Amino acid sequence: NVEYTCLPGTVLEPRVPEAPAVADAGRALFVAHQSSEDVEGLSPKNEAEAKLVCALVHFYAVVACVPLDKITVLTPYKGQLHLLRNMIRAMQLATALDSAPKRNDTGGATFASVDVQTVDTFQGEENDIIILSLTRGRSLTRFLKTQNRVCVAVSRARCSFVCLGNPAMLLQLEDWRNVLRGVRIAAVDKETSQEAPSLVDAAIAPYSLKLACPRHLSGPVSLREYAGRLF
Repeated sequence: NVEYTCLPGTVLEPRVPEAPAVADAGRALFVAHQSSEDVEGLSPKNEAEAKLVCALVHFYAVVACVPLDKITVLTPYKGQLHLLRNMIRAMQLATALDSAPKRNDTGGATFASVDVQTVDTFQGEENDIIILSLTRGRSLTRFLKTQNRVCVAVSRARCSFVCLGNPAMLLQLEDWRNVLRGVRIAAVDKETSQEAPSLVDAAIAPYSLKLACPRHLSGPVSLREYAGRLF
């Protein structure tokens, strides 16, 4: 049996001296990054964030052996939804606990995939692990400001919840400030941008996220580095 009441294989590395070392991310994690969304299409999308989401999905499915049907990815926007579905499908995921790929009518293999939905269509449903891609990194929108949607977005996980976004932007909203108080916040890597993190940035995200597995990885790697190996 796979146990993931805590997020498996996650290590939080202190970014500031006063932050104590933490062996795992617990049950709720906010992954902080500074990637901006693309708003040129009908619906916003954020490819940099999508790569991080796919890296988390790949790590949980392939390394931590979490069954694919126990993972759901949520996003507020249809543009990000279609991007995530295509990228996750392209990874052709399978875990040690899943059956071999089935054969379609033409003899080709069909691979299972995790469920990817918008927050609105997922109302009333739950899953063990929820990964929420907020998509927006530079502008607050009606979705982020709507209380009932915030409630749905952050309350669908039975065991573990991971949210990706820009906490500095979300701190402008009281509902999101309450959410951020209840989760561990970790930067996507030691430096969330190419420049050294500012004091404000380090205070918002006092940890950096590392993924670890003695069987599959030679040592702990940042989520951005793990994503770089996939894309």
